[in-house]
Amino acid sequence: MSKKRVINTLLLLSLMALLSACSDIDLGSEPKQRADNTNFYQHWVNSYEEQTAGNLVFRPAGSREFPASRFRMEYVFNADGSCQYKYLSPTDNHRMENCVYTKVGNKVYIYDNAGALRSDLSFTLNTATKDVMRATQGIQKPVVTEKKKEQ
Repeated sequence: MSKKRVINTLLLLSLMALLSACSDIDLGSEPKQRADNTNFYQHWVNSYEEQTAGNLVFRPAGSREFPASRFRMEYVFNADGSCQYKYLSPTDNHRMENCVYTKVGNKVYIYDNAGALRSDLSFTLNTATKDVMRATQGIQKPVVTEKKKEQ
């Protein structure tokens, strides 16, 4: 890996850590639900049998026996910003892949190890209790603006 790529990755991870630390700041006028409790930090398995269109339902790993499925999404979230997700392999060689995430309000942004936003894996967190995590698929990309220098 080149020095420039390593530096860019470190800068991105630092920015994500900063954004995560600022997750309690209300950045908009939309109501903010408290979804940043410790219940979020665990291994979640998609319980798609319980969900409705656009509303995802996850249960803690090992909490129940799920029906057979060719693929069932899984996430593992750690308090330090690291995570894993179940990779959907075209050859059915599904496996857990490492990632990093940041929460801004109730938006969960997931990034691959190269620092690229995985909007297909990111979601809006509605609630996370010890027994269930409810989310809405997808998020809008974060808006990045530059402040103009005052003259």
